[in-house]
Amino acid sequence: MKDEKNKISCFNLKSRYQLGRQAYKKAQVIVGIQEARDFPDGISHCLPPRTVTFKEYEAFESRASTLSKIMDALKDKKTKKIGVWGMGGVGKTTLLKQVAEQGKQQNLFTTQVYVQVSWTREADKIQQGNSDIQQHIAEMLGLKLEVQTILAREGKLMERLKKEKILIVLDDIWKEVNLEEVGIPSKDDDNKDCKKVMASREEDLLRKDMGAQVCFPIQHLQEKESWYLFKKIVGDSVENNVELRPTAREVVKECQGLSVAIVTIAKALKDESVAEWKNALHELRISAPTNIREVDDKVYGCLEWSYNHLKGDEVKSLFLLCGSLPYGDIWMDELLSYAMGLDLFDHI
Repeated sequence: MKDEKNKISCFNLKSRYQLGRQAYKKAQVIVGIQEARDFPDGISHCLPPRTVTFKEYEAFESRASTLSKIMDALKDKKTKKIGVWGMGGVGKTTLLKQVAEQGKQQNLFTTQVYVQVSWTREADKIQQGNSDIQQHIAEMLGLKLEVQTILAREGKLMERLKKEKILIVLDDIWKEVNLEEVGIPSKDDDNKDCKKVMASREEDLLRKDMGAQVCFPIQHLQEKESWYLFKKIVGDSVENNVELRPTAREVVKECQGLSVAIVTIAKALKDESVAEWKNALHELRISAPTNIREVDDKVYGCLEWSYNHLKGDEVKSLFLLCGSLPYGDIWMDELLSYAMGLDLFDHI
């Protein structure tokens, strides 16, 4: 039918009518099979539980002791909820993924689940957000949540998690997530093998609202670590470039040990001329402070500079589109659909 369709002109009404009748007949056959539902051997096999692999991250010295303390807390049978806090851009997400990877390597858990919950800053997304958490955990466990209501899904997930040796990582919490409503064991008499590691910018939120028993602060990278991370992205050649090195050092200082700022600027300046580096340093130094809640001025300044130097209006439009989409992973096919619908591409 596909070959026939390719041969048929959109203006050949008779041929298109015949093709439509064929399609209708085949559709009726499919409907009949669906209604009969006679599949004694099933129609597919259930997928095995998904496994999560986190790529290797740099184990900076300033974070090594914190990572070690978190792993010790995970091994403590009395500790079920662990908090990690620090300002935006300091590297909480990177550390959380290190924790999950360490837990996997040390065989502390049968399953590790990482969920970003940035949506918690928006009150109207709580119900959908809780449902997304349920679905994500269920997929990692190979569990089918066929029931429709949130309450029924909660009960089914709770029943399963009480039997699991699992690590659940909730990243970027802005407001309280009611773990019981999601179906995550949270009470003292519940499964002690269900551990939660939670990250937020506010320590009080983790302790008072989320019930974290211990909390660990994440500090800025040290100067040597910042320079190492920067060189890893732009290349070691910057160390041997006598003309560029002093400017590069000053650029790194402007990032103030914030990993997101370092990575953003390093990627933007890689392979650029010395003049471009000096111009970037000047703009970073004069960037105006902001009053955006929980956003560091240096992080904002670096992101603003990076945006202003994106090559082309199409790229800038895609950047803004990504910022307006729901928090979390952005699927490439969805991004392309939105971009095409908004007519962001001039030559397509």
